[in-house]
Amino acid sequence: MNFLYGVIVIWNDTTLRIKQVWEESCREMISMAYIPTCTCGLEGVHSRNPESGHPQGRSLDMRSKDVPFHLRMPLLHHAQQKFGSDYLVLLEDDHYHIQRQHDSFGRPAATPKSVEV
Repeated sequence: MNFLYGVIVIWNDTTLRIKQVWEESCREMISMAYIPTCTCGLEGVHSRNPESGHPQGRSLDMRSKDVPFHLRMPLLHHAQQKFGSDYLVLLEDDHYHIQRQHDSFGRPAATPKSVEV
């Protein structure tokens, strides 16, 4: 994984899982050679949404502009399935926002369930 200059990440169980699952999802959906870029961790001005996980070190943003357009939503759905219900994956303007849900702390990580499409 690449990191934009100045990105600050607190490595904990949550951010390590985000990194691992996102890298796996990108390799599976885009290419084995694709290297994702983390564009934001703790630093910067984030949404005023009180549910934002950035200030608590439970969110990372990943670049979307280098993901082929036709794969952006399939990648989101693939990653969301791998993360399970304890995590939220959103495609915002120019990045994916990946966050551990606030109410999932203290529970074991959910096992992803297969979803019929």
